[in-house]
Amino acid sequence: MQTLEVLDKDGVIDSLGFCETEFLQLAGPNSAAVGTSVLYQWLRDSVDLFGQTFTVPILGANQINLSTNEGGVYYLETVWLPGGCPDTSDAFWLFVDSIPDTEIQAVAWPGQTTVSLTICENDSTQLATIVSQGAWTYQWEVRFPAGSGNWTSIPNETSDKLTVSTAIVSGSAEYRLVIDNDYCTHTTSELLVNVVKLPTIAVAPADSLALCAGDSVLVGVTGSSTSYLWTFPGGSYSGASFYAKTPGVYVVAGTNANGCVNYDTLEVFFFTVNANAGPDQTVLPGSTVQLNATGGLLYYWYADVPTYFSDPYNPNAQTVPTQDTTMYVVEVLNSYGCFDTDTMFVYTFDPATLVPDLSNVMNVITPNGDGFNDVFDLSELVRADSCDLVVLDRWGAQVFEQKRYTSGWDGSTQGGDPLPDGTYYYLLVCDDIIRFRGAITVVRP
Repeated sequence: MQTLEVLDKDGVIDSLGFCETEFLQLAGPNSAAVGTSVLYQWLRDSVDLFGQTFTVPILGANQINLSTNEGGVYYLETVWLPGGCPDTSDAFWLFVDSIPDTEIQAVAWPGQTTVSLTICENDSTQLATIVSQGAWTYQWEVRFPAGSGNWTSIPNETSDKLTVSTAIVSGSAEYRLVIDNDYCTHTTSELLVNVVKLPTIAVAPADSLALCAGDSVLVGVTGSSTSYLWTFPGGSYSGASFYAKTPGVYVVAGTNANGCVNYDTLEVFFFTVNANAGPDQTVLPGSTVQLNATGGLLYYWYADVPTYFSDPYNPNAQTVPTQDTTMYVVEVLNSYGCFDTDTMFVYTFDPATLVPDLSNVMNVITPNGDGFNDVFDLSELVRADSCDLVVLDRWGAQVFEQKRYTSGWDGSTQGGDPLPDGTYYYLLVCDDIIRFRGAITVVRP
């Protein structure tokens, strides 16, 4: 209880505010002279039916002190006996403030349809007052662990809303709001926010894996989740384990019974081997062929028929083909154990034993640009097949090659330089088989 001492008149109206739950004691002066006595009467302004203010005595308020919990304008009238005249003090204006009558509740975020006081570790919820006023001041408090004895003010949380997350405390806790206006303080009931731990989750066999291109690996996940969803480049999979077949980052989401989600990632790398057996070759019968493979660390050569190799494990092995067309295959292994294969063909051709397959194929071209016999044309023989045209000189050296025959040969080298007059030999290779072969003479008028 506060005490307001009523002093002598000074012409000033004193005022004081207090909360509606409190009582204020007005104390009169105790300064009677020896041999005298004092009569006291407390007065208060009132308003009649016509809105006029007038002063009335307070019933039973005839002591030196007055205890009240009502607002208004108060006076003290004193009479000194014997023979004294009444004297009235200055006015005292008392203001009674109301308690901020509100509580707190969980409220939805924008776009949120359901509200809960149970959240996951990585989530948050929002608390707010049911009623708020701009004149009130706020201070949020937390008790952690829930049910412990001490409440702690949350720094910088002085609005009518609070975002609750593990940034405040690390687990479940109770929250309340202390609200002040000018003269009253109200502490709301507490709300328990239950924080659910995220499910444990770990991918296996490792956080990153390296595979050979085309291989697959069984990946899985362990932990406390009740369901799992994998997402990866080009797809998704629901379940704990599956075979990863493509490179990229795999993300697995584990969900527990409370709907809390935790994540882990796995990155799959692919090692690619690009075996290269080298270009196809055309040689004279009995010639030694130099093979040239690239693309790896270890190599192994073999052919589609039994064939001699100087060293089949040498990328630059030498061989002697034993038939018109021989397919050579090289297996290439890199340092990670990944392998790839490539093929090349060796064609044997002896111009001296040439017996043309067709007598009606042109055997002379005159590439002078006059539009007649400028190009050696085999399009009627190729038709819609996939064929390669190979041209050799009189010594069996390749001077021209056209992969996927389209337009014939105009008597030039591979680089476009005119070849000298003379007889040349051609092979038309379709689907890796020599379909036609013969001689063609270049004459430049």
